[in-house]
Amino acid sequence: MADWELIGNARPLAALAAGVANGSPVHSYIFAGPERVGKGAAALLLAAALNCPNADPPCRACEVCRRIAEAKHADVQTVTVEVVTDDGPARKAISVEQMRDVEASVMLAPYEGRTRVVIIDPADQMSSGAQNAFLKTLEEPPPHVVFVLVTSDAERLLETVRSRCRRIEFGLVAAAEIEAGLLARDVDASKAAVLARLSAGKPGWALEAAASPALLERRGEALDAARALTSLSIADRMDLAEKLSDQFKRDRAPVDATLEQWLGWWRDVLLAASDAADSVANLDRREAIAEDARRYQRSEVVAFVEALRQTRQYLRENVQSRIALDALMLRVPGLTPVSAR
Repeated sequence: MADWELIGNARPLAALAAGVANGSPVHSYIFAGPERVGKGAAALLLAAALNCPNADPPCRACEVCRRIAEAKHADVQTVTVEVVTDDGPARKAISVEQMRDVEASVMLAPYEGRTRVVIIDPADQMSSGAQNAFLKTLEEPPPHVVFVLVTSDAERLLETVRSRCRRIEFGLVAAAEIEAGLLARDVDASKAAVLARLSAGKPGWALEAAASPALLERRGEALDAARALTSLSIADRMDLAEKLSDQFKRDRAPVDATLEQWLGWWRDVLLAASDAADSVANLDRREAIAEDARRYQRSEVVAFVEALRQTRQYLRENVQSRIALDALMLRVPGLTPVSAR
C-alpha cells in the first residue's frame, strides 16, 4: 500500500498522491512553506512514488524506496549550496555551474528507475544567474525528469521560474499533531509533549531533537546565551558579533540556528510580559521566562524580537554578516526595575 504519511500537512501530500495515482504529476513543483515542516521529506516521498516498482507507490519498504530515503539512488539528485572544505570563503548560493551540471545530467535516461528527480533545496539560494541558467531546462524539460524546488521564501525565485512550476503549500503543524507523531514513533510521552511545544510547529526539528541529545544540549546553550546577552558589555557584545560573523562565513546553518533559538527565547519573554505565558514554547524554562518578563521593558523586548527577525532575513539576503550582527547587538534589551514597567 502507498505510504505518504508524514507528521502533518496531509492536504499537500494528498494532492501529490493523487497526481501520481492519476498518472498526472507535473514536471516541476515548488514546495513552499516554513523551514522543517516536511518539504524535503515530501520531495523524497514524491521521488520514491515516481520510481517505486510496486502497484501502489510509494511502499517505503522496497529496495528502491529505501535507497531513495538514504540518498543512494542514482536517479534522485539533490542540489544545495556546496560546502567548502578548505579555507576558502563559504559559498553563499547555488551556482551557475551547479545548474549547468543539472542541465547535462537530466539529458541522460534514468539509470536504475523510471524517472529522474532533481530536488533543489533550498531553491531560494539559487543565484539569479543560476536561476536564469535553469530556465532553459525548466521550459523544455525532458519527459523523464521531475524537478522539485524546495523553499521557505518562494518570492526570492524569479517570476519566470515560479510561473513554470506547480506550487504546493506546506504549513506549520499543530503541537498536538506533532506530539501524536512522536508518540507513534515511540518517543517517551513527557518528552514528546515538551518537544512538540518547543518545535514551534516544525516536526522536522522535533524528530531530530528526539533522536539527538546533542541537539537539545545545543539548544540549552543557545538559550543560556540568549539570557546572558543583557549582562554583556558593549565591547563583549561586539566581540560576540565578530565571532558569530566569522562562523557564519564558514558555515551559515549553526549561526541561523542560534539566532532562531534566541528569537524563540525572547518571543517567550514577550508572551509572558503580555499575560500569555500559557503559550510559551520553552515549557521547561517557564520560571526563567517569567523572571525575564519582569526585568525588561516590554517595548524593548518587542524591538529586539523584531531585530532578531530582521537579522535572520538580512543574513539570508547576503547583507554583510558583521554589519548585521553588530546592529543586532545594539538592540539587546537593558535591565529595567520592576516598578518602571
